[in-house]
Amino acid sequence: MPINTKNTFMELVTSYHENPEKFIFFVGAGLSQPLFPSWKSLLENFLEQAKEGELPHEENEILDLIEKGESYLDVAEVCVNAMGTVRYRDVMEKIFDKDFSEDEVPESYRALMELAPKTIITTNYDRIPEIAGRGKYRINTNKNAPEASRFVSDGKNSVFKMHGDIIDQSSIVLTTSDYQKIINGNQSTRLLLSSLLSTKILVFVGFSLSDPHIDVILDNIRSINNGMPLSHYILLNENSSFKISSFARKYGVKVISYTPSDASHPEVTELIRALSHETGQIPEQVKKSENIELSTSDDLVNHLHELAKEAFVNSPFSIFYSNDEIYLSFTPSGETKGEIQKEFLSIIKLMNFDCSILSNLNISAIARTAPSSNFDESQRILIKAKVSFIDANKFAAKEISTSTIWKLIDFYSPLGLSNVFQQEGKVSFPMSIGLVGGQS
Repeated sequence: MPINTKNTFMELVTSYHENPEKFIFFVGAGLSQPLFPSWKSLLENFLEQAKEGELPHEENEILDLIEKGESYLDVAEVCVNAMGTVRYRDVMEKIFDKDFSEDEVPESYRALMELAPKTIITTNYDRIPEIAGRGKYRINTNKNAPEASRFVSDGKNSVFKMHGDIIDQSSIVLTTSDYQKIINGNQSTRLLLSSLLSTKILVFVGFSLSDPHIDVILDNIRSINNGMPLSHYILLNENSSFKISSFARKYGVKVISYTPSDASHPEVTELIRALSHETGQIPEQVKKSENIELSTSDDLVNHLHELAKEAFVNSPFSIFYSNDEIYLSFTPSGETKGEIQKEFLSIIKLMNFDCSILSNLNISAIARTAPSSNFDESQRILIKAKVSFIDANKFAAKEISTSTIWKLIDFYSPLGLSNVFQQEGKVSFPMSIGLVGGQS
């Protein structure tokens, strides 16, 4: 299973298993395919209909935007205006208001319904929640957000169709102006999202970076959240580490990227189904190391640098490679022994990938101390640790326990700058009792 951001995936699975009611699923168009069209297919259909009206731009220009995945909401606006209200509603009803059986529901959506989360938010207009949910979910739209809020607070199974339902055309949000009128001006919807953000963790599935909804939704959520970084997850079909990193930094979300093995995107189904397993029972294809080819030292250092940026948000760090070994230095954000131990372990957890050119991991904790005339007091290295990459990889894959990996780490005291005869030597760094059992 080519899920690339394995550490984030395992973090989600573990957290979900510990407290599933803390999570809400935010469902995009991808989860309804191929029963219902992608944004690209929908807009191509719109364009065909719009050509019969007064299209204000060249057809090729609009087609080019659709192919590139750009300006989808604006393209929709142009096409809707050219079609006119009556034809637009006819097209929408023909596409989304169709009869289908539960067997026709895409497998990933069925897996989500089998997982049975208490609350689902969706940007889709279709009736899959009604059919696949077998009546277990109460359905609300942006037209009755207060009722949706009440269902959530009462702990009832509910689906909130944020962008409307095909059976109520007045609730549909499709174009830029729809967002301004129905979402931005809807205080009840914003209050509902604000309430969920303060108490729940969102998991976005069925979205892509070209999805016009995702940027608008996350921008709105950030504004509701006063610009604070979000602690939510998003599953994305994206290979570009640059795009993933940029997206994660922009919105503060945790990205789980994957490469689809076929057109049905079975990885999405596997991820959803993995959430219903015990942490130690994750399907073997999910537990494999990251599907990343790290054949050069530059690839390795760059990959670790991207991972470390998430681990050391407020702490400086450096990474370099020499003679089959990685040397990582960081400034602990914690102050106690237990806190620094957790930071060492979080670094080792980053080693969840295959790499034939790496034999050992060396970690140095660097103190934030001001210069002093006493060399020993101003010496910046607190402690050094060395562990084999094989052992680190096993720990990252949850194949060995916290107490086991701690026994496999060699700790060293730093050289004494005030005593040139002092040699670096092994030291004991006993594990804090509170950390034993924190990792299985």
